[in-house]
Amino acid sequence: MQNLWPSDLGSSKLNLPKNILIQQGKFLEEMTKNVITVEIKSTQSASNDIIHRVNILAPALGNYSFGLLTMSHKISLYPLTIIDEVNLEKHFVEDEPDLLNSLASIFNSQPVKNALNSLIAQSS
Repeated sequence: MQNLWPSDLGSSKLNLPKNILIQQGKFLEEMTKNVITVEIKSTQSASNDIIHRVNILAPALGNYSFGLLTMSHKISLYPLTIIDEVNLEKHFVEDEPDLLNSLASIFNSQPVKNALNSLIAQSS
């Protein structure tokens, strides 16, 4: 019997949305010397979407946490949706550059900066 599967399966070097979230979490943890940590939980919705929930944690405050954002996408990755849980906004993302711009917008928003600075101050 002949193998009918594609020979180049798994050779793509996609920069997965979850990996982008993981790397950004590592950056925040390094910047704050782990005063703030990031937790990413991935699940599957009833409609088979992949859901990534990003929580910010303050270990010195008994692991106090708040939801930063929730990202959802189909198996094809893009387009995807981000729910900004701090600013109460929804972002519709078409591709990786759009994802990076949306994340930068969320991370640099004044309410997110205020929340992070408050956790840092209370954790010191």
